[in-house]
Amino acid sequence: MSKIYLISPPIIDDLNSFLVDLEKILSLKTIPVFQLRLKDYELSKVKNIAKRCLDVCSKHDVLFVINDYVDLAIEIGAGGVHVGVDDENIRNIKNKTQDGFVVGASCYDSKHLAIQAVEQGADYISFGAFFDSPTKKSRGKPSPEIIKWADDILNVSIVVIGGINDKNCGILANKGADFLAVISYIWSSKDKIAALKKMQ
Repeated sequence: MSKIYLISPPIIDDLNSFLVDLEKILSLKTIPVFQLRLKDYELSKVKNIAKRCLDVCSKHDVLFVINDYVDLAIEIGAGGVHVGVDDENIRNIKNKTQDGFVVGASCYDSKHLAIQAVEQGADYISFGAFFDSPTKKSRGKPSPEIIKWADDILNVSIVVIGGINDKNCGILANKGADFLAVISYIWSSKDKIAALKKMQ
């Protein structure tokens, strides 16, 4: 059964309010992974937000992953990092981190990148964007068939992303996706808990 991989909104204006929402969501004990994904923030601000998020994730035994900021993730003791094709080499990350540190890789719609990521030691790979998304501007537009291909060929977890909601998630889950990454579906909902339960 597919699980939900929650990703932060691209902008966090009110950190305290955001943390209250995150606390409520993670307290349901149904989300195993949370990723902090902030693209246009100063490092000091990302560090502050990351530390606060790590506290909440640790409290609820949720894996905390940081997008891009490898050294920051290592410094604060995050559970892992997610990188894209232009970021630090996965093998390099693995060489400087302890066993158990999770590295995920964006593969867009590329089988080649997926194979390469696995060969370098990625713990999971992600494909997307599968559907139109207001937050995830992707380099690729994969077919759901790539999920089944990866499930048959590659021995790692598969994350899918891009415009996923309660109406279309079944298409990807039925192809063998291990995790459904969601951003705007949750954070743009007036009732985030209800939205989450509807997808589950």
